[in-house]
Parts: sequence; structure tokens; C-alpha cells
Amino acid sequence: MINFKKIAAICMATLCTITGVACTNQQKEPAAKHLDLEREVTVNVWYNDDTYTKYLDYVSKQFNNDNELVKINPVLVSEPDYLQYIYDESIRNDNACDVYLCSSDNLEEVYLRGLALANTEFDKVYTEDIYGKAGLEASSYNEQLYGYPVTFDTAAFCYNKKYAEAVSSISDIPSTDMEQLKTVDGLAMPFAYDTGNFMTNFPFIGKYISFEGNSIDNTNIYINDEASFKNSLTEYQKLRDRYGLARDAQSASSYLDLFKQNKLAYGIFKASEIVAIDKTVDFGVSEVPGLTADLTSKSLSTTTMAIVNPYTQDIDCARAVAKAISYDYAANITPLTGLATARGDVSKDANLIRLHEIYSNSMVKPVYTGIDEIFAQYEIMLHKIWDQEDVNTAYDSFKAVVSKYTKTNAE
Repeated sequence: MINFKKIAAICMATLCTITGVACTNQQKEPAAKHLDLEREVTVNVWYNDDTYTKYLDYVSKQFNNDNELVKINPVLVSEPDYLQYIYDESIRNDNACDVYLCSSDNLEEVYLRGLALANTEFDKVYTEDIYGKAGLEASSYNEQLYGYPVTFDTAAFCYNKKYAEAVSSISDIPSTDMEQLKTVDGLAMPFAYDTGNFMTNFPFIGKYISFEGNSIDNTNIYINDEASFKNSLTEYQKLRDRYGLARDAQSASSYLDLFKQNKLAYGIFKASEIVAIDKTVDFGVSEVPGLTADLTSKSLSTTTMAIVNPYTQDIDCARAVAKAISYDYAANITPLTGLATARGDVSKDANLIRLHEIYSNSMVKPVYTGIDEIFAQYEIMLHKIWDQEDVNTAYDSFKAVVSKYTKTNAE
């Protein structure tokens, strides 16, 4: 039987080669339309966060509209060990999902378990121009792209234009003298943020610790500027009393509410919080400033991605669905999940565009397993500093842990 669809595809590919016509739109159209199917296919998509339910339901309906032979079946998995469950069902129980959502934190684990098929089919789509450097780095292992980036989280600095403009350092934000602000009418606090959250705390010292290597076995982690690291800790310790900040969940929630209510001049928030700030607030977004003019900062980021399970029964369909979740319908990710989409070319909002740029240039949380000790001790150190423990004592305890992973000290 002559397959006219395949003949047409071959002719189009030949035309592109001969004439030099840009044919990348084929990859940028919904992948569902380019599947050559002769039977109905069900693609099971597993995920473990209910935040994605509405969006995956939307993708399921839209994908079926674009190709009636494909049914996407989203399944919310409540197993406590999500990745172990995927592994067991794939290897032992002949119940493999086709695609699943996963944090970049776990990429090495899924790779070593043999649960990740390389993302090699849509090279014109998965580029830095669209997903940013961080999006591709977070979704890669050993320089090979495996994930299809869906959403991201990082920390960014927000300033309410009713009161002020962007600042070059946190020390430029007044604590008591408000004369430099445009107005104090309605102002409750000049500056606040969730001081107990790892993501919003990390930027102040993140610039001064380096992570090298692509696995825990060959990693090289070291303090790259001890003087600036300690100076940052010293300045960080002053924030509590200077701005009257508290470290508890209730305060963190109230700080965000204050910004949303036009009562806070400056704040540091996670991407998932920034995308939810109402348009009634006229605000801007920038990278988190250093604590002083002599100090710099670096935000950390994580990415949630779709991954194709090598044990899928239909690789082409699974890849098309992963692309659909990540790219084809990405304009609906934020409205339906309240999270920041990893695809950076779908929003016209200046703040969301800037937020994606900050994400792109952020420090990607290492994707290899075994790194949790460093981040746990980092957080403990910051809590000690916040509680006014001696800076040198807290620093020495943290550096002792880092030294276990240091092969070459670049100080």
C-alpha cells in the first residue's frame, strides 16, 4: 500500500534541501499533526503534583483535537517514592508509563535507572533562544539533552514602581529614612522576603560557591572567594534587625500579600509567586542585588520537565506528547498551573520576559544525586547566621562539609 503521507514528507524535506526554504515550522507546529498513525494509541502521562492536573487535562483534550487517534491519559501518582514506583512498574510489572514529569533534581537518578530517553527529535525547538541556558542545562546529563522543560522556579527581586525603582544593592534600600522613596502613602514596609526559604535566601552567597563536574564521583565543589563569602554572611546577618524581618511561614505569606496589596516597596520572591502578582500592582523585576555595592548575587533554579520513558510502547507518540506538554501548548502553562513556563517566547509581559532571562542566567541546581548534604548544610549555616551566631563559626562548619567534595580549590 502506498503511504502518501510519507511521500509528501519526503518531498517536503527534499524541497527544503534544494531551495534552502526554512522548514523549521514543521517542528514548531503541534507534534500531534505530524504523527503517522493507523491505529488508536493511548499515551499514559504520570505526574506527582496536582498543580499540573488542569494543564495536563487541557493538553489531553487539545492533542486529541489535533490527532483523534491519540488519547493522553494523565495519571496523578501518589506513591511516596515516585521514581522507584516508575522503575518498578516499568521493569517488573509491565506497566510502564510513556511520559512522566520529573524535577531536574532527579535527572541523574532517572538516567542511572535507565528511565530517560534522549530528547533528540526537535533540535530546532529545544534551543537557548526558547528555553534559556538554564532550561537546557537542567534537562541535560553528560551533555545530552533528556528532558523537555515545562516549568521553572528561581528567585528574583521585585520593586513596586509606586514607591521606587530598581536598586543596585540591598544596602540602597532605606530601613528608616524614606526620603528617597517616591511616596510613603500606603507603605507598610520598605523591604521584606521569606527569610526561611532556601530559594530566596540562596542568591546572597550563591555567587561565591562553585559546583563543577557532572556526577558526585567527579564533582569539585569549593568556596571561590572566601572573603566575599564571609562579607556576605556578615551583611546577611544585619537584615533581620535592619528591616524588622521575621522567619516563619505566616510572616512569609504576609510579605507576599503586602506586595500584592501595594504596601511593600521591595521584595524577593520565587518565580511561582511572581507570576501570580495581579496587574493592579505596577512593578518591575530584576536580578536579586548584592547585599552591598561590593558584593554580587546569584540565584539558583530548578526545572520540572517531561521525560520519555524508554519502556514506552510507542516512542514517536511519547516524544510528540512530551513536546506538546513542554512546547506546543506552553502558553497555557502559567494560566492553568500558576507556575512559570520554561518556554520563554510565549509571554509578552515585560516582567515575565525579564523573569525568564533571570532564570536563563541562574545557577542550575546540580542534577546529580548526593548533593543534598551541601544544600542542607548551607541552609543550616544561614539559619545560624540569622539567629546571630558568630559568622566565622558558622562558616567554618559549612566549609568543613564543602571540603569533602573539593578536589581543586580555586580561591
